[in-house]
Amino acid sequence: MAAETVEMEQGSDEWLDLRRKMRTASETATVMGCNPYQTPLQLARQKRQLDPPTKKTYAMEFGLANEAAVRKAASEYLASDDSDYEPVVLQDGNYLASLDGRLGERSRWSGDSIMEIKCPSSSRSGALQNAVYEPHWWQMQHQLMVSGAKRCHYVVRHPDDGELIFKIVLPDLDAFAELRKAWDTFWREYMECDEADLIECAPISDDLMPLVSDFHAAVDAKRVAEARHKAARAALLAELPAETAAGHGLRVVKYEREGSIDWAKYQADYPDMDFTKYRKATTQQTRFIDQRGNEDA
Repeated sequence: MAAETVEMEQGSDEWLDLRRKMRTASETATVMGCNPYQTPLQLARQKRQLDPPTKKTYAMEFGLANEAAVRKAASEYLASDDSDYEPVVLQDGNYLASLDGRLGERSRWSGDSIMEIKCPSSSRSGALQNAVYEPHWWQMQHQLMVSGAKRCHYVVRHPDDGELIFKIVLPDLDAFAELRKAWDTFWREYMECDEADLIECAPISDDLMPLVSDFHAAVDAKRVAEARHKAARAALLAELPAETAAGHGLRVVKYEREGSIDWAKYQADYPDMDFTKYRKATTQQTRFIDQRGNEDA
């Protein structure tokens, strides 16, 4: 399926709202666990609007202020037929890529090349290392996947003298599969869980791994036993001669239980009633979440 162009301005409120609902290129490094400035949990809390968005830093403002000039200069250097690289927002399903530049429609190679611009404010930036900075590499793989482009021009402006450094990043199909898997896991564990679960957790130390392994084994055995129990009940019920029967140390009785009150409907019918005075005291609970499948354990 080809990506669709989203007609909206990058940085607009509409664009920011869309980003919260999508899997975006600039967030992929966080999801892959290689963003030194943000954890997956912090990203999830922002996307679910439990925490305020990251405030613009001087480095971010510096980059935005220089981006247009770098795009123009890089376009003049790279485009052989006077075509410009133009910013564009692309969407492919639930994946979003806001490109700093894509070779424009006037070019016979339109869409083949995209551009990612970095304008670090410090010469100590990871963008200036010899190899492509890993968080940026994952961002560009996401962009290449969504855009279908054959190459991404990684353009870095040196903060000391304004020199432009050009590198080329090519599509990596294995990386595409890896980042899709990571996004699926992130969405399941952080975006589909209860808000109460999105709290900072202390790490479980390595010396507790034997206990964690024992717990996982017990959870697995419990699930197997529950499945056998359910199957045995169904098989026995299907063969019993009557709805009530007894023998061999087992008694089976069929009965009716009154349905519980639909409190949501009750509150909707009586919105002015204060239900809090009927609530019992809060108690401390402990919830175990098996993150292998994001299920209660």
